[in-house]
Amino acid sequence: MHNINRKIILGITCCICIISIFFYIIFLKYNIKFYKLDFENINNITQIEFLSKKNKYVLEDKNQIVKILEELNKKKTLRSSINDVPNNIKNYITVKIKRTNMEDEILYIYENKDEIYLEKPYNGIYKIDKEKFLMKGE
Repeated sequence: MHNINRKIILGITCCICIISIFFYIIFLKYNIKFYKLDFENINNITQIEFLSKKNKYVLEDKNQIVKILEELNKKKTLRSSINDVPNNIKNYITVKIKRTNMEDEILYIYENKDEIYLEKPYNGIYKIDKEKFLMKGE
């Protein structure tokens, strides 16, 4: 009985190792990489503008800015963005992150198939929580 449990544990461990090696090889072969949002120098951000066809909302509260960007910094994705603006999306919100003495950073938020996404051009496409990041009425 004790040998059977040991064999089962050894078999499960071997399977996990083989599966891990398989995925590692796939990631290397196809050059799959995770994209990550990286908002450096959050303290240099003066405001975030949310622009849609109907509305403009400017966020200047430093605590809210830090809270939002720290949450977004945790996001990772395998979906890359290869366009200046979202492809095949009619309605989106443009997000301009304004910094002291730096160029604005542009992001886009949009809905697609009942999911909300944030796209950073030439970086990645990230699924986000609607309640945390969208303006009321959008």
